Amino acid sequence: MASKLPRENRALRFYSEVLGLARLNYGIWNPDDELTFENLKRAQLRYEDHIMEHVPEDAVRVLDVGCGTGVMSARLHEAGFEVEGLSPSPAQERAFRERSPAPFWLSTFQDFETPAPYDCVIMSESAQYIPLPRVFAKVDECLADGGRLIVCDFFSRSEARGIHGKSGHDLDAFLTTACVHGFRPIAERDLTEAAAPTMELATEFARRAEIGLELATERLRERRPLGYKLGCWLLREPIAKIERQRPLIDPDEFRKNKRYMFFIFERGAAA
Repeated sequence: MASKLPRENRALRFYSEVLGLARLNYGIWNPDDELTFENLKRAQLRYEDHIMEHVPEDAVRVLDVGCGTGVMSARLHEAGFEVEGLSPSPAQERAFRERSPAPFWLSTFQDFETPAPYDCVIMSESAQYIPLPRVFAKVDECLADGGRLIVCDFFSRSEARGIHGKSGHDLDAFLTTACVHGFRPIAERDLTEAAAPTMELATEFARRAEIGLELATERLRERRPLGYKLGCWLLREPIAKIERQRPLIDPDEFRKNKRYMFFIFERGAAA
């Protein structure tokens, strides 16, 4: 049975329209970078550059799985690659078509019907959304002989528990599944420390937002205490959800429970 397409991607609209971010990745920070919004943008561009540098020069057809706003696909198109974007999000489709004339497929990766083999498949923070049993099975269908799979994403460590253990694929299981399907990493890089500052910045944004909300509701609490309590009761489930997800942006918890990894896989390559 085909997977259902998601509803409107509000997160994408928030990042692009409110925060003004053209890119949605965690970024690669330099050790001495100051924790600023502008440096986040530079880190995200650095991340994108890193992926593009590892697309084989002799590759022709490239599939960008979970193509986000389409910025990297547009760059790949300009560089001469026959790139195609893929995402189940209508919002990402609109963003992609605004930036690139390249083909776009509105589909989940696991339901995608490959028109022809690709020389390179890129999964930039999208592998985590694909059921693990289907990741490499589908890549095997999509990839041409001698082609490469580039994956950059966060993974859970085997000892991770709670919400961190449920967020992202288990790293050991991911590599084992790759091996089962005949894929071996020919290059890898641990980017955990380079990505962690994004968590620090997110934590700071959350702290400032809480202060702003506290100030905004101060008068309501004083003048209409019953109305304030009613509002808190009506919003109790969204508030509880935010509290449960708070550890996901804690930089120390991120370092302890996650590994942000860059991989290049080849089918049948020596370990």
